Amino acid sequence: MLDFLAPQWDGSVGKDTDSLFGTGFGLLVLCCEGEFQTGDAEREAGDRHRSEHGDRGADGLPPGTDGSPHPHHCTDRAQAAESNWQAQHSHTQVVEQCLELGAASAQYISGTMEDMAFAKRVVKEAETLLGGLDMLILNHVGTSYFGYFNGDVEHVRKLLEINFLSYVAMTTSALPMLKQSEGSVVVVSSMAGKVGFPFTVPYSATKFALDGFFSSLRQEFIIQNINVSITLCILGFIDTESAVRAAGDVLRVRPAPREECALEILKGAALRRRELYYRYSSTRLPLLLRDCAAELLDYLVRGRYRLDGPQRP
Repeated sequence: MLDFLAPQWDGSVGKDTDSLFGTGFGLLVLCCEGEFQTGDAEREAGDRHRSEHGDRGADGLPPGTDGSPHPHHCTDRAQAAESNWQAQHSHTQVVEQCLELGAASAQYISGTMEDMAFAKRVVKEAETLLGGLDMLILNHVGTSYFGYFNGDVEHVRKLLEINFLSYVAMTTSALPMLKQSEGSVVVVSSMAGKVGFPFTVPYSATKFALDGFFSSLRQEFIIQNINVSITLCILGFIDTESAVRAAGDVLRVRPAPREECALEILKGAALRRRELYYRYSSTRLPLLLRDCAAELLDYLVRGRYRLDGPQRP
């Protein structure tokens, strides 16, 4: 059985993981967004509250009566409480799915990966709850945009903190346990971290950083005879809700199934592979052109996008 500690897990892996890892395997999976932002569900909750209560405070009285606060303050607090409840309920469902899929135990921790102290605390919680760690899977990502680079340097800095620096912080904190178990670090990256892709400049920058750091760290592990494997996962277009919503109308290629992708990641991790390419035909094969025909590769990458008409980013 697997022991999971995951801020979010979509249950896509299936029950084949038991045969991959065996019993008593401590697995820490990071697959949440870097911060909780107001999304469609939260906005709908706020709209429902305003529709029901109008310009009245939380106690149902008009603003200013008996010192009741301004209605916007009340609705903001109600919306925040509703959003928090939804997040907690969502995470509880994740835990239930993990248990249904065969995990011996499952827990979750909520927080922001912009905070390096929290990133380290997640690893400490894994040590406390799991008693050790065999594998660290890093797959969390901050919210970015799909479109031409808008010159927002602050956004790039923030995304680097979530998509890159928190990976470094968590790996550093987990290394003592991973050295003891001779375990594995699995870094979920992207084709956008191997070759330049348009419309994802900040995101691509963070993925290139991951490749540089973890590939260099792997070299140092080999020199020092540290038996901790590092698997870098190079993914193409996957049919996650966020990816399809952002780029589904712009990309000409069909997204690969996330269930199969998740299982391939775990297989690559179990085999301690250096790099995993999924899908192989749309990731590894095009990269063969990078050194001998870089301009041709760039042309093929641009050809993946619909650059005319209403779908243009």
